[in-house]
Amino acid sequence: MKKHLSIGISLFLSFAFLLTACGSNNGSPALDSVSPPSNAMQTDTLEASNNEWVYLSDFVDSDGMNLYWQLENFQFTADENAILSLYVKADKDDDGGFIFDDGQDWLLVMKTSLGYYELFQRQYLQLGKVFVTVYNGWNDESKKYDITNVLVTVEQGAGHKIYNLIFNNELKAFRIESILDVQNINFMGRSD
Repeated sequence: MKKHLSIGISLFLSFAFLLTACGSNNGSPALDSVSPPSNAMQTDTLEASNNEWVYLSDFVDSDGMNLYWQLENFQFTADENAILSLYVKADKDDDGGFIFDDGQDWLLVMKTSLGYYELFQRQYLQLGKVFVTVYNGWNDESKKYDITNVLVTVEQGAGHKIYNLIFNNELKAFRIESILDVQNINFMGRSD
């Protein structure tokens, strides 16, 4: 029974990713009709919903963290020199590999000429990891693939979350679109 449940969850996650990556609207401006309130603060990206946004941050706490992964030159329309960086609070061995414990702090930040976007706020993940996929979605108005999307997958021993961050050029903010949020599960494994 557990094997069938594990296979079912894996198939569902694969299908959810394909729908997100290959969907016909891919974050088109028409979907960005929800405006944030004028006094909106940056939201906790783990509590994602279609009405939440990630705005510029003045301060990013990366103290004691190491760079895990970085992406440059990814055609971000608001700043061609933007850098997307995933950090982890984990020591390194003599060969430069990470030494993971039962849990680590993770942080995903986009550095731009406008400032910093915390796309995954620093958080401790028990038996977990953060995965990032970046793609540009189709824009019907400009007739180009120029809508930046950052797909974040957060795996933990007892939960799995996937959310998409879609950049709105007018607001200079990322709209959070929750795709999957399952809790109280017994995570069995994943393919790499």
